[in-house]
Amino acid sequence: KTALLQARAALKTQASQLEHPVDKTAFMKALQVDQALMSLYIGLVRTMYDAGRLEDVITALETPEFTSLLASMAPAHLNPLLDQQNLSGFKDSCAELWRVTSFVAATDRGASWNTIADETGHPEDYRRALSAFAETGPLMAQQSPPTQIALLSNEGYSYEGLQDYQKAHQLYLQATRLAVTGHLDPDAELPSQSNLFRSYLRLKQIDRAEAVMQRIQSLESGLISPDYRWQVTGLEGRLLEAQGQYEAAAVRYRQAISTIEERRTHVVDPEIRKTYFRTRMGPYEGLMRVTQKLQRLPDFFSVSEQARSRVLADAMSRTTVHKGVPPELAGRAQAQASQQHQLGVALAEAKAARQRGLTVSTPDTASLAQSEQALTLDFVRQAPEYAQLQGAVTIDSQTAAHLLDADAVLLSYQQVGLGVVGCVLHPDGRGRVVWLGDAQTLDPLVLRFLAHIRDPQSHDWQPAGTALYQRLVAPFETDIKSARQLVVLPEGKLNYLPFAALTGPDGRYLVTRYRVTTEPSATVLSFCRQKNSLRHQTCVVYALGNVSHGNIPALPGTVTEAQDIKRIMPRADLVMEGAFTLQAVQSGAGAYDVVHFATHGMLNPSEPMKSAVITATDALPVSDIFNLDLHANLVVLSACETNLGKLYGGEEVVNLARAFMYAGTPSVMATLWSISDAS
Repeated sequence: KTALLQARAALKTQASQLEHPVDKTAFMKALQVDQALMSLYIGLVRTMYDAGRLEDVITALETPEFTSLLASMAPAHLNPLLDQQNLSGFKDSCAELWRVTSFVAATDRGASWNTIADETGHPEDYRRALSAFAETGPLMAQQSPPTQIALLSNEGYSYEGLQDYQKAHQLYLQATRLAVTGHLDPDAELPSQSNLFRSYLRLKQIDRAEAVMQRIQSLESGLISPDYRWQVTGLEGRLLEAQGQYEAAAVRYRQAISTIEERRTHVVDPEIRKTYFRTRMGPYEGLMRVTQKLQRLPDFFSVSEQARSRVLADAMSRTTVHKGVPPELAGRAQAQASQQHQLGVALAEAKAARQRGLTVSTPDTASLAQSEQALTLDFVRQAPEYAQLQGAVTIDSQTAAHLLDADAVLLSYQQVGLGVVGCVLHPDGRGRVVWLGDAQTLDPLVLRFLAHIRDPQSHDWQPAGTALYQRLVAPFETDIKSARQLVVLPEGKLNYLPFAALTGPDGRYLVTRYRVTTEPSATVLSFCRQKNSLRHQTCVVYALGNVSHGNIPALPGTVTEAQDIKRIMPRADLVMEGAFTLQAVQSGAGAYDVVHFATHGMLNPSEPMKSAVITATDALPVSDIFNLDLHANLVVLSACETNLGKLYGGEEVVNLARAFMYAGTPSVMATLWSISDAS
């Protein structure tokens, strides 16, 4: 970085001292150095993002070096100025590019902080977004209407996150007026109208929301993107729900969900697939809300399982699982992926041609979508557990009830928009759905409890645990009083929560009254019950010991831990320090009943599939854990280091356990926060 900066400065100084005519070679050399430095920065930012260091990413984007690099990356329209030796025009264009880049950099930083705030739920992150947006003030009037609309909408979103709904509404209203007066096409106007519609609903101004809905419906016939059509249907469901017409709302939500599911097979861009369902959860959440209000347990349970599986499907689009996949289907899937890539390139080229004013036909995605649907059906028939990873298999409430032991009760939690809903299910199929209040008031309770329970010096975690008990468990007291086992299905930030440590009003821990287990979903539980585990009472302990590499410290206490296990289980095999390699795990772990990892578990909130168990030689990422061939009754992840200063979406926790379950074990015991090596 330093060498590139020095070379860049020297070449720029040399170029600025040249007399007319312009020495194009010097300028181009400077630009080439900038391009190399830009690649370095992009690599650095990506590395920090992959490591879950989201705040460091923002810091990197805010550095003057990065923004100046963006400005000096001369686009195509600057090259003719160099060819014509028009130094004045070149400088003016660079100055304009700098102004544009400054605006874009500020808006991108603000949007990034909004994304982080969505994950963490921390108000200060929304305030940081607003600080970034404030930097665009002097340049706002120079921007095109679509750009101004995007900025106003992003600002409104930040205020919405801070629960300043009136301020958010004013910004959404301003953005919508710009969209209408600017005579934008329906695809460009719809997002603004949608934001304004939701804002009126939040402010309980139903009549004005109805008027905006009429405008939205008038736009529908002119929409070009088929992806927008489910949004219109989903918004119709929102209006019917606000009017108390829950049955009609449920119909609209189901129609929107059907469109979302069908359209995914037409998506060829892998980047869009990574977050496809996550960014389209509105109708799923809406259907959960109205089925809760209608007390339709079977319907609520089904859509809840569907939503969980779709979020997992997003995550699985980033990894390749070979285990449990017949070779013929694997070959077809690989060919399908290749065709999707080729079609994606063709679509991008067609879009670029249209932007240049050329008339081109859009490649058809229908045939590829049909072949993907056929492939999915074959996966469901021949590899159902793999199909579940892809979101194609879920179970209903009656099937889930039959999985429960006679003395067990299932508690399922789901964040639904700004609220939290809980569901209780008995082995005989009875149950009910309960509204558990505002998610924004629950998150601070979870944070406070975890802050206390992670601090060995704190004695205040019991009151915090009791507050969570009152919020999450007490509403189901009458349902669980005769049970002996609780099967908990957490969601979102509740994945970080050790339910067993919650305390009731009598001061007793939940674990003293019940056997408490957690599952990623009821569908996962159904596959865990089918695992063919060994019964030879064999155990292997993989211990990091005195090995360290990079910034990952040694864990000498794990040697003692392994030796203690050996005294309890004399037949246990100890694979420690230098012998604890990636290859040793991949080739040997499948022979044991109990697989115990005494090492670091690095959780990556921004890329959950890159969470990993650390060996003495390398990391064993979640994406590779899925492909292990395990037959263990139990996998233990001991002494994990989460490296989490904040709570995010919880996927990195559930996916690590889910990977081991798919690999072959029905049970995973894992720590949820950093534990000192000595303990």
